[in-house]
Amino acid sequence: EAKAKFQSEKIVSQLPTRQTSFVGRDVELTELATMLANVQLVTLLGTGGVGKTRLALQLALEQQKLGAFEGVYFVSLESLTSSELILPTILSTLGLTQQSKTEPLSQLIDFMAGRSILLVLDNLEHLVENVNMLSDLLQQCPNLKLLVTSRERLNLEEEHLFPLEGLAFPLTNATFEEAKNVDAVALFSQRAQQLYPQF
Repeated sequence: EAKAKFQSEKIVSQLPTRQTSFVGRDVELTELATMLANVQLVTLLGTGGVGKTRLALQLALEQQKLGAFEGVYFVSLESLTSSELILPTILSTLGLTQQSKTEPLSQLIDFMAGRSILLVLDNLEHLVENVNMLSDLLQQCPNLKLLVTSRERLNLEEEHLFPLEGLAFPLTNATFEEAKNVDAVALFSQRAQQLYPQF
């Protein structure tokens, strides 16, 4: 009965908005989308500040526009202090109330088992020591895709790594015309113009 109720509920995707434009990363977006289409779990791996969250969110926005999934959700894990809070946080993001008599894992499986859903789990690096429940979730929900951003790999059997480095920058002998279209310079120019329109 509970499962039938979940299946009848309408999916409402919610993604955070960004006030700044997305610059560059065209190749990474294409490669990441291709990888995600073929596997269930992709970890976007990189150092702090390299742009993992921004890239993951842009991919989620594009997948939402394409209608590739019934639901696309962004789950921020940065403030969590324990891996035990991951599943309840996912429930909350999906707009579900945790049921006192039902384990969060069972509740999520009931909701997502027959649905095509993309979950972006952002900033998971401080919780990677105990994330086996993500494997359980993936095994029971074959149409679920997880895109994780982390500074550390999850070491799960289903995990496929997508290492991310900084934006491309111009060669030392590049002309101004060549340099201004390179991703790092284009991003710098846009952000500078926000503060100094005459830049």
